[in-house]
Amino acid sequence: MALELFEDLIDLTLPGAAPVPLTLGRREPCHPLPRLRAEGSPTPRSLRTVVIQNPFLRAEILLDLGGRLIRFTDRRTGRDILPFRADPPLATTGDRGLELPAGIVPWPAGGLVSLARVDHRLQEPEDEESAGAVFLHALIPGTEASFHAAWTMPPDRAEILFEMRLFNRALTANPVGDGLRIFAGPGRLWMQADGSTAFWSTDGVGMRLDSSAWGAWSAEGGFLSHDPRARAAGPLFSRETASWSVRLTPFSSLEEPSFLGREIGVGRTERRLLIQAAERRLDSVLTLAASDDEFAAEVDLNPESIFAADLETLPPLQRLRLDDLDWIDLQPEERPVEPPGESALRMALLAKTGVEAEALEALASGSAPASPSPPLNPACQIARARLALAREDRAEAEAALEDALGQNAEDALAWWMKAWIARLEGREDRPELLNAHFLTPMEPLLRAEAFLQQGALQGREPNPAVAPLAKNPDAGLECVAELLRAGAYREAGLLMDELLRHEEIGLVRVLYAWLLAERSRMEVEAARHLQELESRPLQPPFPWRREEVRAIRRLAERHPRLERLQELKQMVEGLPE
Repeated sequence: MALELFEDLIDLTLPGAAPVPLTLGRREPCHPLPRLRAEGSPTPRSLRTVVIQNPFLRAEILLDLGGRLIRFTDRRTGRDILPFRADPPLATTGDRGLELPAGIVPWPAGGLVSLARVDHRLQEPEDEESAGAVFLHALIPGTEASFHAAWTMPPDRAEILFEMRLFNRALTANPVGDGLRIFAGPGRLWMQADGSTAFWSTDGVGMRLDSSAWGAWSAEGGFLSHDPRARAAGPLFSRETASWSVRLTPFSSLEEPSFLGREIGVGRTERRLLIQAAERRLDSVLTLAASDDEFAAEVDLNPESIFAADLETLPPLQRLRLDDLDWIDLQPEERPVEPPGESALRMALLAKTGVEAEALEALASGSAPASPSPPLNPACQIARARLALAREDRAEAEAALEDALGQNAEDALAWWMKAWIARLEGREDRPELLNAHFLTPMEPLLRAEAFLQQGALQGREPNPAVAPLAKNPDAGLECVAELLRAGAYREAGLLMDELLRHEEIGLVRVLYAWLLAERSRMEVEAARHLQELESRPLQPPFPWRREEVRAIRRLAERHPRLERLQELKQMVEGLPE
């Protein structure tokens, strides 16, 4: 059976989660999202998943709760690698007040999106020898960052790969955190002789954890945490992408493991040697070494069964070797996983932060430093492009974006801006748009661009291209804000009008009213939007972007008697604009 990849549902019994009523004047750590509290008795719920499975493993990715791997099953033994319950309890921890301690969870910004829906796209295997993947994308509210991740499984090996690309969308340094959290239950975490990390639970299952980053693993309270930037502590610089991956190779039924490798896991009892293979290995040579002798035999390792060798007739064994792989110590000295200390890289990053802070003062005043430091130079070019667009000088804006992309070709937003300018110039061939799609195919701005390139024509029904942006208001607001930053006021208005045809979004009303009042002097139409805002209670997402803060303060000054505007003004107290 080849690899299978399909969408499905999983039935979980969960309590409801309701937002905690706002206390104006006090901003929660999870702002702009509300804190949550459990509400009501647990009820059955059907949640969307993507299933990836090959003959050896089955992984269920839960799309409605942060893109976590909610259930991970070793099909070779029928055992769950991670603790799984159909009625998992909610923990009253974390910045949001509730947390679901289950599965393997992408954990940027302290798990701020771990209870949120994520966008997804399937990559079907091209043939029976190809891997399949589910790609995930989410904005991280309040952080000016987004992530693009993937769960990938090969068709013929018992392993799964998690890849993360955390993107700083801002032109400033961003201290957003990163990582992965594995709710693995009680067990032991140790460093193996080959430098990899291994975990073995008290339930007799475990995993080898191979990370591409100089990160640190830690175990606490039944979960494992991976901080991939522990040895490079410091912010992400302007439009910087942090990329890392973790390969998980699971094992089960090895009794007491001596070694968990990418090819085999080795365990033993007093009388037996146990080997579980990650893939089929026919006609392999297994060599066992005692203190003064070696024993070799030809074996066929089948991943679907445990290979067992009787040790009663052999002298005490010290090492094992399979084919030309490295020798494995059968009585290893366990080493605890230790957090990394200070590094030269960390100190260099902290030093650059001070340089960047000085340069950003110039950016904030509407100019850019003449000789910025290398990490900041692309940001200065993008700032110059925005200033040029404000003067309607598209040629200068394109030249600045060329310079920025020449130094940071992974900046999907710069590619989008360049493609947007090309459309305004009437160019049909826009390779820049293909580059943006390649880097982040689920970027919300690309969906907004698909709508805007259709022109101002509207049908009787809301445009389906905008529906996902309206159902995820923070994504819709991110697109509006980016258009405003680029000086695309007309197109920002078109997008806001279309968003409101789909859903009632209070902050869209605020931005639309500000745009009409500031840019067109259409005070009557602006007042209509404010009256619509006034007629409803405030709903998340709450304001945090500079464009939102600026609009709220200007409108609140003009309309001191509008209750909702004054509430929003209190909410953004102390935030920069």
